[in-house]
Amino acid sequence: MNSRVFLHRLILIFCLILGQQNSFAEMVDCTQNNRDFFHKTVCQNTELHQMSRGIQEKYLNTQLMSNAPLLLLQVAQQGWENYVRQCTSKHCIKTQFEQRMDELTFLTSMNQSLTQHYMRFKNAKIDRQTTHLQLQQLDKNRIKIEGLQYRNPNHQDRNRIAYLRAYTSPQDINEITDLESKCIYQLKRSALTVQLQSKNKHCQRFDGIYRLYD
Repeated sequence: MNSRVFLHRLILIFCLILGQQNSFAEMVDCTQNNRDFFHKTVCQNTELHQMSRGIQEKYLNTQLMSNAPLLLLQVAQQGWENYVRQCTSKHCIKTQFEQRMDELTFLTSMNQSLTQHYMRFKNAKIDRQTTHLQLQQLDKNRIKIEGLQYRNPNHQDRNRIAYLRAYTSPQDINEITDLESKCIYQLKRSALTVQLQSKNKHCQRFDGIYRLYD
C-alpha cells in the first residue's frame, strides 16, 4: 500500500470513526454503570477485558492494512458486536473473542483486490441477522463464493455460525452448490446486487438479496 493510498485510507477511517454510532470502544466501556451480562462479565474479568482491547486494536489495524472496503469492515464489526452480546456465559464470550481475532488477522493478510463483498438486506436495511457474501475471482475460469451468517453464539459449534462455500465459473455462475450441505442455489447478479434463492426449504438460510459493499 503506497503512502498516498495509506493517507487517503487514514482520512476515510477518521471520518468513519466520527460518524460511527456503535463503536466497539463504547460496547465495552467499563467506566459506565452497565448492568447487562456481557458488560459485567468483560469488565470484571481481566483476561476478557484485555482481549476486548486487543480486538479493538486489531480492528483499527485491519482498517488501515486490509484492502477490504472500509464500510464493509465497519458493518461487519457492528454485526459481530451484536452477535457476541448475545453470549450468556464467560466461555461463549472468550470463544467469540478468540474467533474474532482470527477473522481480523485473516482479513489483514488476504488480498481482497479481486473480491466483491455483499451484505444481505431486508426491508431496505441491513439484515439484523448479519449475513455476508463474497465472490472472489480466482482466475479467468474459476470463482469462489463464500457466505457467512452469524446465528447464536450460545449454540453448539456448528450452529453458531453458518457457512456457504462453492466454486463455479463465469459461465455457470447462475447456479451454485454449497460444498458441505449440497444445497443448490439460483444466483442472479446485477451491477450492485446478488440474489440467492433455493427451492429446497431446508436450504434457504442464505436466501435473499445482497447489496454490493465495494
